[in-house]
Amino acid sequence: MKKIHFLGFVLFFLSSCASSVVFTGDSEISKKNIIKFSTHLETVVEQHQMPHFIDHVEPNYKAEQLVGMMENDSVRFVNEFFCGNSTEDQFICPDFDKIISMDLTEIKQESSGIYKLTYKIVNTMGILLNVEVFLNTKQEKYTLYSAVG
Repeated sequence: MKKIHFLGFVLFFLSSCASSVVFTGDSEISKKNIIKFSTHLETVVEQHQMPHFIDHVEPNYKAEQLVGMMENDSVRFVNEFFCGNSTEDQFICPDFDKIISMDLTEIKQESSGIYKLTYKIVNTMGILLNVEVFLNTKQEKYTLYSAVG
């Protein structure tokens, strides 16, 4: 019986987290799919799975930024991906391997199939950042590109 109550609590908690995200877009289906993708992305980032994260980056953005500008410096690329303003209004790019928490706070449709995702990110120094990235949902595989760069 305790397992059922615990499972119910977990499901309630997860649904309340998903519903706390501000969404401006076409449909609830889009919202659910984006939240599902984002939950996976948050796990990848919080576990510092750099190669797996890079697999989620928009191919054209990756070619331009990672290959072209950064000469395949993957560490620099991921360290500069999640730049944003801190609560003290400082522009900061947290080191990828120092991100301890990443939570989706807003989804805003920019154009057909393109959404701006706003995340609250905390690093090991306790610095809280508001970071915006873009999600391309036009293809079967969703891909990201940064608002910076």
